[in-house]
Amino acid sequence: MKLRHVASLVAGMLSAIASEATAQGPNVEVLAEYAPGNFLENLDVLSDGRVVFTSYFAKTIEVLDSRGRAGTLAPVSAHPVSILAIEGGFLVAAHGQPFTSGPAFVETQQFLLLDAAGRELATFKAPEARFLNGMVHSGAAVLVADSMAGKIWQVDAKARSVRAWLSDAALAPDPSVKEFRPGANGLKRQGDHLVVSNSSRGTLATIVLDRWGAPAGQLMELAKVGPIDDFVIGPSGEIIFATHGATVKRRASDGTVTTILPSGGDGCTAVALVKRSDATDALLVLTTGRFSEGGREPARVLRIDYTTSK
Repeated sequence: MKLRHVASLVAGMLSAIASEATAQGPNVEVLAEYAPGNFLENLDVLSDGRVVFTSYFAKTIEVLDSRGRAGTLAPVSAHPVSILAIEGGFLVAAHGQPFTSGPAFVETQQFLLLDAAGRELATFKAPEARFLNGMVHSGAAVLVADSMAGKIWQVDAKARSVRAWLSDAALAPDPSVKEFRPGANGLKRQGDHLVVSNSSRGTLATIVLDRWGAPAGQLMELAKVGPIDDFVIGPSGEIIFATHGATVKRRASDGTVTTILPSGGDGCTAVALVKRSDATDALLVLTTGRFSEGGREPARVLRIDYTTSK
């Protein structure tokens, strides 16, 4: 994959969603800022209030403490895409070569095992994967989206094994789009459903899980929302999503889409609901400085007001 293909990814995703409502912009705090060329990609909120997040090109795991202060948790040996807390530490989905290096990067998909301090303990390959992306817990296993292969993988971190969990054409990039755009991207659990975003198709889809966490039906399209990267599901069933553009949006359970961050997202990739130190609700937003568009803004961690009772 060439850099111009990545640039076209975002350019093709920036069309506005027709007839959407737009909310007044929230207060925005910059919690951390990184030099232009950095690419903040994915995050996980820990039980102690800290937030860990990946810096893809820097090959580091970053951390925000419970007061919102940022620092580097640890360097890693590959380009980290997503991170998930597991028993004893973290599982990281990573690329041995960056996506800007050319088509060979698809052959370098792997997982890293880190201890609780971020020290790298082991790596294991995912030889059939092509573009590892978002992850989510499903029982004792971890499910991982593949943005190119049209699959969701199931990972057993203890056994260091990877197997196909679901194959579906709706998980793949849209074949009618000439330039590459990621397919399956973010994954989240909502009760007995798995929800997955597809950046290329601009969709959210869902599938029912059985009592063991296996697929119990067909993957069904939930909504067309336009540009979407990763997302979080709020307490009322609303879906707040990064657009990989300037905005962050919210789809209510009735299907209404509103813009909750109208500008400043700068190639936003991921969001998470968090509590401030005073116990008020907020939304974290990771940005890339519009890297994929050729932008030269800093990559930032933003915190904005958000009321979970919406």
